[in-house]
Amino acid sequence: MSTRLILALATLTACGSKQPASPMPTLPTMPVDAAVAVVDAAPDAGESFADDVHLEGGPTELACEDVIRDLAAYPPALVDDAPERDWNLAIRAHVIEEDCEHGWSFEDKQCVVARGPAACTLPGQLVERLTKLGELGEKTTAARAKPSTIGCKQVVANHYGAVRWQGKLDGFDTKTRNQMIADSRTLMQKACTAETWTASTRACLVLGGADLCFFGTNIRRMWGYPADGSVRLLGIPDCDQYDAAVTKLATCIKLDPSTRESLLRMAAALKANIAAVPQVERARRGQSCRAALAPIADLATDAGC
Repeated sequence: MSTRLILALATLTACGSKQPASPMPTLPTMPVDAAVAVVDAAPDAGESFADDVHLEGGPTELACEDVIRDLAAYPPALVDDAPERDWNLAIRAHVIEEDCEHGWSFEDKQCVVARGPAACTLPGQLVERLTKLGELGEKTTAARAKPSTIGCKQVVANHYGAVRWQGKLDGFDTKTRNQMIADSRTLMQKACTAETWTASTRACLVLGGADLCFFGTNIRRMWGYPADGSVRLLGIPDCDQYDAAVTKLATCIKLDPSTRESLLRMAAALKANIAAVPQVERARRGQSCRAALAPIADLATDAGC
């Protein structure tokens, strides 16, 4: 039952109320050493990507794992002595995977497999993203030389500075809006300190890398506008009813602790995502909260809460 609940709420959080300004969807994290291993396993220069993927017999399915071979070869190519190279590779792994999974045709994949990424016209904005990543790497190296400029305080000041909130949280009264901004800053400050965010991640955020900075790390990407956990009430009847149901259920001692934690985490993400959309659309998101109420009720019944 808890699995069904988690899947239902995860779908609502990720799809039914996605923040429009988020540059990329969330992906599982990959440690730096795993990303580097992908490069180490890649074909040597001049060797065809098709050597290990046979395309005989006409069109067939190509999985993205068959396509994403040599991360450093994707344009702009990442040279051996590139600034923050391991950090860049870890993020590249996720950016390329996300782009492949969501926007590549069979022909795009086939070209990369047969000819290599440098010889293909890659779809979407992948090259632009990787170019930005390379520029961030260069700036990050310089920023790390001045540790006092990339502390958690500076991270919060940049990521959640006043200019970042312009045009966001429209429709909320001033008191509620200010509360969400203040809570977002407090939550990020605590997480950055408690989780000991790396110098590369902190520098990336100070430099304005935003969500891109969390790819390839173990940090949950919950730092939108507002942050997950900063929204108390939305002022949407269905959502406030959902919030009350989750809050009540989370106090039930019969509920498995891991299920309770997942429930609260996804509920916080759902509320933050809804708060982030423009006011004209926000009210329509009540249906997401209404749909989420059913598995909450089922879980309460099954758990005897």
